[in-house]
Amino acid sequence: MSRADLRAQIRENQKLAKEINKLTPNQLKLIDKITEFRTNEIIEVYKELVDKSVFETMRANRVGVERANRIMDQANEVIVEATK
Repeated sequence: MSRADLRAQIRENQKLAKEINKLTPNQLKLIDKITEFRTNEIIEVYKELVDKSVFETMRANRVGVERANRIMDQANEVIVEATK
């Protein structure tokens, strides 16, 4: 990123900061709710992708059902902890 690009980005961020400061508390709450909703959607998609990839890997390696369930539970715990 060149100096000109960096300065342009800084100016843009300053403009956004000014606009954010003009928002009412209710508007900020709405933005927080929308952000939380979209984040949760992304996390759910990520969980599904991890589950599918772990499952397919275990299936390809002929892992037993009980062991596979333990591994899936551990993977889900890691994802939950990482998203807190």
